[in-house]
Amino acid sequence: FECLMGQHPEASGEICLDDLKLRNETIRGRIDLGMMLVPEDRQRLGLIQKLSVAHNITLANLRRFVTSFWLSEARELAEIHAMIRSLSIKTQDPQQPITSLSGGNQQKVVVAKSLLTEPQVLMLDEPTRGIDVGAKAEIFEIMNQLAEKGLAVLFVSSELPEMFVIPDRVIVLSKGRVTGEFLHDQLTEEALVLAAGARQQTEHPITAQPSK
Repeated sequence: FECLMGQHPEASGEICLDDLKLRNETIRGRIDLGMMLVPEDRQRLGLIQKLSVAHNITLANLRRFVTSFWLSEARELAEIHAMIRSLSIKTQDPQQPITSLSGGNQQKVVVAKSLLTEPQVLMLDEPTRGIDVGAKAEIFEIMNQLAEKGLAVLFVSSELPEMFVIPDRVIVLSKGRVTGEFLHDQLTEEALVLAAGARQQTEHPITAQPSK
């Protein structure tokens, strides 16, 4: 996912968004094209610990609230409250420190920040790591709702049971190679384990296309 977002150069293959081949676009450029990543390490890469819940939500797209020469605090606050309601973020006050929230609610804030950029493709790297069972179910429900609205939702998980919960399609990687690809109704635990241990390479371009 970091490669798809332009954080690292791809070693081979192509990265395509719709009919556009991505080459030298910056991270900001890819966000503007409709790509967004919820990183695995939310503490270090997804949030700024010294900021409030509110400022973490709007951080990636402050220009959304710029009117002429100033920032519209009223518009910003309205969007913040809308996101808090939409994702059921449990916070007493948007201005409270992000560090005061539970791990699950911090993860929802990272998702909210991503959604404010209006992505076509939302990538989530180990989105349920370090959160409790109830929060995991809420994160999966959010992902499912986004997919139903037409977003392309991609996520990485090293937890085998999660593969049977939400994905329409599962691609298995082993040592950097694609070793299996399954539709949801083809999934079995045995097939996934065998694919994860496979060594043969399946070659095809890396693509990310929004759901129709």
